Amino acid sequence: MPAARSPAPSAIAGLVEEADGGTLFLDEVADLSARAQAKLLRVVQQHEVRRVGETFSRKVDVRFVIAPLIVTFARSRSTGAFDRTCCIDWT
Repeated sequence: MPAARSPAPSAIAGLVEEADGGTLFLDEVADLSARAQAKLLRVVQQHEVRRVGETFSRKVDVRFVIAPLIVTFARSRSTGAFDRTCCIDWT
């Protein structure tokens, strides 16, 4: 009997791609690593995702609801870590 095979990683859409045309709720973003936050910021700013193993990006139209945004802003502002260049124009 042949071994069961899962689809190649690039054939599987991630959560952001699955939410294309809709809204994705994210909680505890402040607890993500800096690398993961940078990747999320790229998705929010450029409206693109890249599947594992692919060399090209796919456009997505996703609205994000991010719960701890105010807390994260207040915390980074109070510690002096807030940088205006990282602000996102949500309009």
